[in-house]
Amino acid sequence: MPYLVFGGKNTRIRGGQYIKVTDGSLLSIDGPLTNRPTNDVWLALAPIFGVNMPTLGDATQYRSALPGLVSA
Repeated sequence: MPYLVFGGKNTRIRGGQYIKVTDGSLLSIDGPLTNRPTNDVWLALAPIFGVNMPTLGDATQYRSALPGLVSA
């Protein structure tokens, strides 16, 4: 699923980039997909809003925060 994320000078969201993510273990009815769960995007964005959220949903619905979306 494509995402368009907007940031600004003080958001820590890195601009001007295209991230194509094909690693992961999300499963479908027909078998494994080579993709990351949607919740990984939310896990990456949560700290910007001051939310400490190491997990989101069932263990099959997330892997970890999506790297490269937010700068340190």
